[in-house]
Amino acid sequence: MDEVDFRHELCANMRGNKVYPSKKDLERESPCTKECGIVLVEVRFIRQVRKDKFDKYLEEYAKEMLKNEGKQKSILKPQKPLAKVVQSRANKKI
Repeated sequence: MDEVDFRHELCANMRGNKVYPSKKDLERESPCTKECGIVLVEVRFIRQVRKDKFDKYLEEYAKEMLKNEGKQKSILKPQKPLAKVVQSRANKKI
């Protein structure tokens, strides 16, 4: 994490602060680290303060996918090769 963010903005920044998965990622995304410095931080789970609704989202998504399953299959049916389509149209009498 950027050291300036850690020392001065961690508790005051209303938009939050980024914690990067690696030093390399931080240096790539935030070139000011040469001046600002880098600190290693630890994120620790304490408790859940609001239950997520992710299970409900997944359930609705699965229902939607099942509802559209027939439509998706029709789109994915194999098509005739273009050469055969052109040949069959050329053989039709006008």
